[in-house]
Amino acid sequence: MNFKNFYVILVEPEYEGNIGFVARHMKVFGFENLVLVNPPKIGDEARRRAMKGIEILEKAIIVNNIEEALDIIDYAVGTSAVTHKTEKRHLRAYMDVKEFARKAKKIEGKVGIFFGRESIGLKDSELEKMDIMVHIPGSSDYPVLNLSHAVTIFLYEIFREERPPGRRKVMNRNAKRTLYRVLDELIEELIPSYRRGPTRLAFRRVIERSMPTEWEYHRMMGLFMEALKRIKRQE
Repeated sequence: MNFKNFYVILVEPEYEGNIGFVARHMKVFGFENLVLVNPPKIGDEARRRAMKGIEILEKAIIVNNIEEALDIIDYAVGTSAVTHKTEKRHLRAYMDVKEFARKAKKIEGKVGIFFGRESIGLKDSELEKMDIMVHIPGSSDYPVLNLSHAVTIFLYEIFREERPPGRRKVMNRNAKRTLYRVLDELIEELIPSYRRGPTRLAFRRVIERSMPTEWEYHRMMGLFMEALKRIKRQE
C-alpha cells in the first residue's frame, strides 16, 4: 500500500504531545507526509510520543500559514466536528469519513487532510479554502475528538479501504454437520427435553455468527468429545 500522495496537515496545533502522537499513528498506518502550520516548539515530549514515528516527525514540513500548506497539495480536505443538518449552509456541508475513505483512492494528485487547532478547529475563513469537508460522526451532546484521535480514525479508514481483505478458512459444511451432531448428543445428555430445542438453537446461532475456522472447529470438537466420554463413563 502506498499513501505517498496523502499529506496530514495540522493547522496551528497547540500541544507538541499531540503532534508526536500523530506522527506515531501515521507510522502505524503507512503514511509519511506530515505538514505543520505554525506549530509550537517541537521538544522532547513530541519525540517521546512519536515512538517509531520519530522519522516522520523529524522530516515534517513546517510552514508559516495555511496558504503555504495549500501550495504543497492539489486537493484540500477540511475536517470539522461542527456540522449542519441542512445543506443550505454550504460552508459546512460535509461527507462522512467512511464515504471519503472509499472515494479517496480516486483522487489524483497530492491530497492534503487539514486538521484544526485543539481549541477551535479550523476557522470558517480556512474552511472556505477547502475542496471538501469531512467529519467523524459522534454524539450530538459532545462530538469533539482529541486531535490525535481524529487523525488516527481518518488514517485508519483510508488504510482499511486499501488493505487487501483478510481471508479466514472457515470450517466446511461436513465439519459443521459433525460438530452439530456431537453438540446434539451433549444436549441430549445434559439438558431436559423441554429445554433442548432453545438450547440447540442458541448454540447454533452463536456458532453461525462466529464463523469458526478449521482450527477453532477442531478445538471445539476436542472439548465436546472429551465431555461426552466423561459423561458416558459415569453412566
